[in-house]
Amino acid sequence: FRALSIQVDGASIVDRNVGTQALARACQSVAAGGAPWAQAHLSAWGEVFKRFGAKPQRTPCSAQALLKRVQREGNLPC
Repeated sequence: FRALSIQVDGASIVDRNVGTQALARACQSVAAGGAPWAQAHLSAWGEVFKRFGAKPQRTPCSAQALLKRVQREGNLPC
């Protein structure tokens, strides 16, 4: 698991499109095959969902649902 959280207070926004641009780059990365570790990570979450008694095909983890949406539609709404 990798996570990064950054909080900035009082900074002015220079480029209001930076979030939109970052999301577009991430979606392009997924379309190009994504990170090599992503499938193993999502498979592990699928196993966790099975252990909870959930059906991963019916109720996937949110990351899997977002991945499928990007693969189907090519992007995510901002």
